[in-house]
Amino acid sequence: MYWEWRRNRKMDKYIVNMFDVSIDHISRETNEWLKEHLHKCSPIIIYDKQEYGWFMPITLDDLDNSELEKIPQDLFYVLRFAQSNGCTWIMMDQAANRHSELPRFKWN
Repeated sequence: MYWEWRRNRKMDKYIVNMFDVSIDHISRETNEWLKEHLHKCSPIIIYDKQEYGWFMPITLDDLDNSELEKIPQDLFYVLRFAQSNGCTWIMMDQAANRHSELPRFKWN
């Protein structure tokens, strides 16, 4: 029992919590903002999932107010929600679940 616990404690620094959520929780305009800021100077780090969505580490606490103001409000809300639930990464995907506590946007 002790060794099982000890082994798991060593893994803590390698394991992160990721919020897997539908891309429907950001607007089409915010999705375009993410595309425009991919591989460019941006207040947040953005990785694309091809045409399926986005990966982002949650680094809001590292940003000053002027940088936070550059993030679209709907995206900021999702990032802050994930962070408040103990997540350090977010994965937005077309096929992911929608969360009842987050606003939804229609892209049509």
